[in-house]
Amino acid sequence: MSGCEVEHWLRASLPKQWLEFVEQGRSPGSPDLYDEFDEVAWLKSLFSTRYLMAAWPVEFGGLGWDGPKALEGLDALARYEVPLPLYVTSLLLAGSGLLEYGSDEQRSRFLPKISSAEEIWCQLFSEPEAGSDLASLRTLAVADGDRWIVSGQKVWTTWAHMATWGILLARTASPESRHSGITCFILDMGAPGVDIRPLRQLTGDASFNEVFLNEVIIDDGMRLGPLNGGWSVARAVLQAERGELGQRRVGGIDVHRLIDRNRGIPDMIARQRLAHAYARDRILRIMSWRGYGTGGGALVVKLSRAEANMDLQTLACDLEGIGTVASDDSDTVRSEIRYGFLRSRANSIGGGTSEIMRNLIGERLLDLPREPKLPPTNLGHDA
Repeated sequence: MSGCEVEHWLRASLPKQWLEFVEQGRSPGSPDLYDEFDEVAWLKSLFSTRYLMAAWPVEFGGLGWDGPKALEGLDALARYEVPLPLYVTSLLLAGSGLLEYGSDEQRSRFLPKISSAEEIWCQLFSEPEAGSDLASLRTLAVADGDRWIVSGQKVWTTWAHMATWGILLARTASPESRHSGITCFILDMGAPGVDIRPLRQLTGDASFNEVFLNEVIIDDGMRLGPLNGGWSVARAVLQAERGELGQRRVGGIDVHRLIDRNRGIPDMIARQRLAHAYARDRILRIMSWRGYGTGGGALVVKLSRAEANMDLQTLACDLEGIGTVASDDSDTVRSEIRYGFLRSRANSIGGGTSEIMRNLIGERLLDLPREPKLPPTNLGHDA
């Protein structure tokens, strides 16, 4: 029922040509290509259906569908390549953490406004010296009666400048405790002492931010999960992030439009590369539709999607040649290709670097031994 219901809604709400492209097995491309399509209004309508959060309980803004039923609905959204705002990832991650670890009061307060996209959330995990090794984070939360005083710095915080709330990891025990000394909090992004500064990207955008916390006060009622149990919350959120990022291409031209643009190209090597890109795209779609974005499969899909999109955007630039850079913004397709190449570089970093993904796949899925820890060296200090 769910997949049919979602598909019926999609067929009634998306442009006719969009549906024709999907039926032909092609990507519909950017919403900008459809003059009659009001993306803002459409997204508002999508969130009102609650299909994105269909598995959530009804009282928290969901539809109460069981897992298989909700997944079937999400499969329909994926097949039709619906346009989703980039901040939807943050909404899904915050929702995952609150559903699993939030108190009844926290769920009732926050989840309905997440499901309706009334409030944007961000994720305050990474720090300047705690990226891949997140357990070494140093942002400190000191108990003060029934509240906490938090100081430190976070970096690469997506949508912090738009967010109302953030999921924050802070150390509540000694640094030596590593994983067992971290607690998760819900942070009011407008609280006194929160300083948000944009980080300019290669593309010229500034969706990432660094966030400075100067003695920010957080009530203990805004603690998410148990004291010193934040690592379990972080793992649940990161697992959801990898699954979500693996479901769709982020940034750049899609393979169908690239093939159309270069149809009949005589260069055999270019034709082989286009065919290879098309095959990878089909495989990733099928993997996503079959639920590989959940559980351990999320690691594989996330890694594969990141690598495939970077290769695809590189191919697009190669096919344009010097035109990739020797054109101005009035050439919208080449501007998109140029932007996509630069933006896709972030695919191998966001949600866990490709190197970390390979380690996790080896250790958790293939049961390979962990990498040995090398002893510290004194290079440059013995002279």
